Amino acid sequence: MGNSSLTHPTTSNLNNAKSDLAKLAKRFGLDAKIAQSKSEKNLFQRAKTHSLFAETLRQDNLENIVEHAFKDCSVDQVSESLDPDWINAFWSMAAQVHNPKMQSLWGKILSMEIANPASFSVKSLSVLKLLTQREASTFQHACDLSSVIGADNNHKVIVAAHRPSAKFGLSRALVSKLKLGQYRLSYHQILQLADLGLLYERELESSINDGEIRIHQGDLLYQLRPRQRHCKLSYYRFTPVGDELAALIKASPHTEYRSAFAQMLGHFFEVDSQT
Repeated sequence: MGNSSLTHPTTSNLNNAKSDLAKLAKRFGLDAKIAQSKSEKNLFQRAKTHSLFAETLRQDNLENIVEHAFKDCSVDQVSESLDPDWINAFWSMAAQVHNPKMQSLWGKILSMEIANPASFSVKSLSVLKLLTQREASTFQHACDLSSVIGADNNHKVIVAAHRPSAKFGLSRALVSKLKLGQYRLSYHQILQLADLGLLYERELESSINDGEIRIHQGDLLYQLRPRQRHCKLSYYRFTPVGDELAALIKASPHTEYRSAFAQMLGHFFEVDSQT
C-alpha cells in the first residue's frame, strides 16, 4: 500500500536527527544524559557551563546589535534620554535575537529610539521578537504594497475602489479589485499578519466625495480627483504596532502592482502621478 517512507522516518533520518540533537545538546552543555561517556562534571558544574554559554551567546547578540545601531547613528543627530524601563525591556528581548538580519532591524530600532524616544513601544518590541524571518519577509511584502492616504500617516494596503450607481440609472455601480496574491501577499498571509498584530483582518473603507486627495506610495505621489461623488477605497490597515515597525522597512516598489493600481484608480478618478 504505497511507499512507507512517505509516512515513516527511515533509520538514516532517525540517526541523523539523533546525531544533530546530540551535537546541539553538546554545544549548549546539555548532553550529560545522552553522551556515550559519562560526564566528569556534577550537575552544578554542568549548570554553570550551560549558563556561561547561554550568557556568552546573549552578550554576543547584544554586541552585534549595538554595532548595527552605532553604524546607523549620525553625529548630526541630537540624542535624548531613553526611558529606563524601555531600554531594560529592549536589552532583555534583543539578547535573544540570533539571526543577523533581525539583529540589523533591532540595531535600527535602537538608533532611532536614541534619536527620537518613544518611536517604538515595548509592545512593538514584543511582536518583533516573535517574528520569524519568513514572517518578516511577508511583512516586507505588505510594506512594499502599502500607501498613505491624505494627511493620515497610517499605512494601508489598498485592495479595491468602487462607486455607487448614479441617480436615475445614469451609471451603474462599479467595483474594481486587485488580487493581492499576484503580488506576493495572499489572503492567508494577510491573516498571518493579522494574527501577529501587524494588520487589521477586516477590509476598511474610506469615502472620497469631492475635491482632491493625495496618495503616497513609496516615492510615488498620486493626486486624485473623483469622477463622481461617493467613490470609495477599500484597504487593509496597519495596526499601530505595524505602523511603528513599518518605519524600519525600506519599501521596494512593485512595478506590476503599481501598474494595476494606477489602472484601477483610473476607472474612478482623474489621476496625476509624480515621483
